[in-house]
Amino acid sequence: MFLWLLFLLAFHAHALETENIIEDGGLVILSLKNYSKTNEYDYKKVTLPSNASIAIQVTDVPSNVSFVVLQVHTFLYPVTLKYTSEITSLNNVNGTNIGLVKFTNLKSTLIFYLSSTYNWKIHSLIAVLGYTDKSPVPGGCAMESSTEIAPYLDLNYTDSFISVKGGPSSLPYNGTSCDPRSGLKYTFYHAFVPEWDFTEETYFTSIMNMMTYDSVVDHSLVAVESPTGPPFQRLFSSYRGIGRVFTIVAKAPSGAVSVYVPTFTYSCNTTYNTATCGLMMTTFVEVENALLAFIGIFICFKGHRYYLTNLFVMGSITGTFVSYVLLVKYVTTEVDFIMIATVIGMVFGIIWTSTWWCLHSPILSVFIPLFNCFCLVTAILYSIVRDMLPVFESDVNYWITFFSLALVFLFLSLPRPLASNIVASCVIGAYMTVVPIAISVGSSIAYVFINVIRRATVEGFNQVNTEIPTQVPDIMLWLFAILLVCLGRWRQMAQAKNRPPFPPTPAVLRRDDRDDRVNRDDDDENTSLMSDANYPNYTLASESTTVGW
Repeated sequence: MFLWLLFLLAFHAHALETENIIEDGGLVILSLKNYSKTNEYDYKKVTLPSNASIAIQVTDVPSNVSFVVLQVHTFLYPVTLKYTSEITSLNNVNGTNIGLVKFTNLKSTLIFYLSSTYNWKIHSLIAVLGYTDKSPVPGGCAMESSTEIAPYLDLNYTDSFISVKGGPSSLPYNGTSCDPRSGLKYTFYHAFVPEWDFTEETYFTSIMNMMTYDSVVDHSLVAVESPTGPPFQRLFSSYRGIGRVFTIVAKAPSGAVSVYVPTFTYSCNTTYNTATCGLMMTTFVEVENALLAFIGIFICFKGHRYYLTNLFVMGSITGTFVSYVLLVKYVTTEVDFIMIATVIGMVFGIIWTSTWWCLHSPILSVFIPLFNCFCLVTAILYSIVRDMLPVFESDVNYWITFFSLALVFLFLSLPRPLASNIVASCVIGAYMTVVPIAISVGSSIAYVFINVIRRATVEGFNQVNTEIPTQVPDIMLWLFAILLVCLGRWRQMAQAKNRPPFPPTPAVLRRDDRDDRVNRDDDDENTSLMSDANYPNYTLASESTTVGW
């Protein structure tokens, strides 16, 4: 028992040490004593008590450091960082990913102030980075910010895209000159965190990976600049529940660099409930997802066997997507577009199925299944190819390339309608099966085609970086989809063996039935009426038989 109490006390002491709670009015000390090219910053993880104000002291600033950038990153709740203990105009910034710049003026000690107005503890990461007089001052020429120098980024998000904006930098040896001819170059970087990982540890780790230039290059991806967009702004496709961290690197003509304060978002509000980061699971959406998975499995393994059902499903998919795009783009009233589009899609599915009854054309009937399949394949190719924003920003380039690829694949497949229709059923069915799974586990697979829909419906989406994360859940689901395609094709080809490639239409069935009746009537006319009579067996007498008188 005594040993157990010692263990609990030791664990509690370790937890307090790890949490590092700073009392109200306390002091956090960061040192640049070991400052070098390979060790540019110092940091501490601290916990702010409720309604607290603390001071942050940066000590041991080397003489070759011209200015420092103090960063504060908090988990979920915003705080206020100030130059002085009191809030005045242009001396403070509020947020969860914030920072301030201070010139050293040959001082070895600098001080900042941090305050919180919440009635609960706030976990935070405080870091300081030192830069020489050759390095650009991040946000040194920001004109639309709450401070004169804004090393932090302005982040906003909607259901469709994320906007990240920063202010231009300045050069300290030019007296913080904002001359646009200074030759400064800017590169936006972004990185994904593990999908549906809302832990504090992952949050702070991902931010620390984006603090220094070498770490940014190692852990993130370059965000391509839009040719027609603002030079200090980037747009990214929004993926709810998938954390992303962003920053900007400013590079001077001398080669010296500085990194803006990284900023973070889950594209949803995680302050009170992370469940809001998923798809809004209304009853209709839940039923639709269940039906989607069931229908996907069905057409993947039985699509061609039940040909009319397959035609209805494929026609419904096309009608649903086309009507949804038209409704969102041209209808201004607030209605449930998904439900209306689904109903319209089912009507179109019935119409498309009736074309087989009327025309009995295999080439025409497989057109929509193949078109759906290769539109999906093209969307997957679009999600894989990176750095194509300058080319595809033009809607003409984007849509002509998209439909051209789909149609080329389609026409190459038409000479073999049976095999092509089976493959199309398997591909569409496999994707329909994994999408509900992806939604439930937080995978980004569904966004492969959602980005195409957004391109057609969201204004300004042509300037958006649509890169999709590829992580372990995504890879596993893609492999599962490929397995479904292979098994479905093998199963359906086996079912089609020794059978007509396409089922007969009702008109053909009626014609065959009429021919059968005619042939049966002809046989009846040429058959003796007594052909089926039962005759008695007679034995004729031989010629040698003598008949008595």
